[in-house]
Amino acid sequence: MERKIQISPRSAINSSFESIGIYLRLILEGKKVEIPRTALAIFNAINMVFPEEVKKEGKNRGLELLGNLAPVLISANEYADIGVSAKLRRENGCLPNQEEGLLSLEKKTSSWLEKEIRNFNEKYGDDSREAKVVQALIGDFLILSQKRGDFSSDEWRKFVELDSAIYVAGCLSLVVPSVLDKVGMDFLKVCEGTEDIERKYSLFTISGGSVVCPMMESYSSVLTFSRIATLHFSEMNLKVRDDVVGYPLDKKLGIPNLWGYALHIAEKQSCSPREVIKRIKGEYEFLALTGGLPLFVTNFAEILCHSTSVLKAKTSSIGNCDDSVNSIGQSITTTLRHQLWRAGVIEKLFGSGDI
Repeated sequence: MERKIQISPRSAINSSFESIGIYLRLILEGKKVEIPRTALAIFNAINMVFPEEVKKEGKNRGLELLGNLAPVLISANEYADIGVSAKLRRENGCLPNQEEGLLSLEKKTSSWLEKEIRNFNEKYGDDSREAKVVQALIGDFLILSQKRGDFSSDEWRKFVELDSAIYVAGCLSLVVPSVLDKVGMDFLKVCEGTEDIERKYSLFTISGGSVVCPMMESYSSVLTFSRIATLHFSEMNLKVRDDVVGYPLDKKLGIPNLWGYALHIAEKQSCSPREVIKRIKGEYEFLALTGGLPLFVTNFAEILCHSTSVLKAKTSSIGNCDDSVNSIGQSITTTLRHQLWRAGVIEKLFGSGDI
């Protein structure tokens, strides 16, 4: 297929500066953008790949929406990683002295998520389309997290791809809803279980090392699909390194992880897990570049993501177990799992006699 959607380095740089300009303009107007690093990163990626659609919907509106969404995304991620893991640990059997602490983690992270959803809905209205998008996003994300046990070791990669796909599709549905309409995806469709999740997000998963492009009515729809794939697989390219670094913590929490998948496949195929993870990363990078994203953008994003992840892990505050748990939800943080890990909470509640 002729590459009609190539994004030039100049366009990518201009888009980044434009995003920063929009952020500063919102600040000058007195509009607070929560967690600007997260909101800007998501907005800039969407604006880079779908500039006309973002312009049509309103660029200020797009960044403001993502700024309001960011606390919801972060609290949802922490509830899934920490709260749901604690719930599953209790249900599957834990040590007697872990029960109370696990229940506390579950309740506090759940309350944090509920608070952020309420804050979002207060801004847009409970019956607004924005609120319905958030409801669908969180609903799908929590079904996937709660049903992680439905995925065998051979399917851990699919789980991680679906996890990322829900976020990508949710942000697109919020900022540029016409994009998903073009590829025939109904983001607001309610899912009841993992089979529904897999069907709904089938556009975002790899089959046999490649993406299966569904039958579409127009060439424009195919190009839109390619652009969506670019966004998603750029995110997955970053996720590879993040999962390698975060594997010990994910393993303790029982969360499917790409490095865990690589270890499993390497054992089956009698090869090095490094070879497996290199092959996976190469597939994601190829798919991101095929969609037109410049190589320097993916490389820079990877370096930045890795650097900030390491920095967060090293600089997250260390307190005692009780202080770390009691502080959940009191402020918006992207380092909760690192704080709990460094404070010894994860080892205390998920360690010794792993399920």
